[in-house]
Amino acid sequence: MRMKCMALFIFLLIPLISLTAKDNKSIAILYPVLHPFFRETSAGARIEARNLGIEVIIDGPENSNVEDQLMILEKYISEGVDGIAISVSDPEILIPTINKAVQHDIKVLCFDSDAPGSQRLSYIGTQNTNAGVHIAQAVLTQIGERGSVLINLGSSNQANLQERYHAFTSYLEVYPEIQIKSVFGGHGDYEDTVLQLEKAIEESPEFDIFVGFDAASGPAAVSVWRTRGLKKDIIVFDDQKEVLEGIRDGIISSAIVQEQKLWGELIVRTLSKALDGESIPEFIYTDTNQITLKNYSYYYPEFR
Repeated sequence: MRMKCMALFIFLLIPLISLTAKDNKSIAILYPVLHPFFRETSAGARIEARNLGIEVIIDGPENSNVEDQLMILEKYISEGVDGIAISVSDPEILIPTINKAVQHDIKVLCFDSDAPGSQRLSYIGTQNTNAGVHIAQAVLTQIGERGSVLINLGSSNQANLQERYHAFTSYLEVYPEIQIKSVFGGHGDYEDTVLQLEKAIEESPEFDIFVGFDAASGPAAVSVWRTRGLKKDIIVFDDQKEVLEGIRDGIISSAIVQEQKLWGELIVRTLSKALDGESIPEFIYTDTNQITLKNYSYYYPEFR
């Protein structure tokens, strides 16, 4: 009799378990590369997910490789997650698969790096044209209206980096005595960026300032400057530990930092609303701040 009651209890419980599992929303956040820059994004997403009772999966390639990101995206489409947020490494290659996810009734948004022309619902992140102007203005403040520049673009296929670079060069067109001596790409990889930066310095040793558009630029530049004992100016994006230490130690002139933790919160909140049938804005822009020796201890007191 006891065994029959237990069997009946389990039989009645199975639909409840299935319903609960089905009702739990699942969101995959896919990075272009698993880089320390995105740790804060993951942290923000997990905090918001706990508040909303949503499962969040974090994934991305170990190295910056669009084919690997494509396979990861395909994986989560086949697993049937409810929502996907993706920082797109190459729009041309990834847009067909983003659209495929939408056709499978998966809510998709882009963050950090967009896929314009895709069927994604929304973009969350920096307004990269404004960010490109911001870094151009920082360069003018640092070296004036004359000087030579070395640039690490990062990955030439990422929309966010392209937008920053085009805005940067357009803004500086009216300053003909600012010359771009070298533009290279470290593909988001620290070691590759160090090698490419070393090569650019050897080829143009009389440069005045190094400008980095991606998250690998700052840590790579700090390493090269320390090794070589350079006194040239550096302006980069983002706020990794090495960048903040570089600002504190007078190696980096300034950094344009983004709100990547807020991205994580907004990703989960926005996809949750979309899954509930609410309308969401097509663009959700976050701010940038310029961090220098004068203000870094205010924003990052732990690096005093």
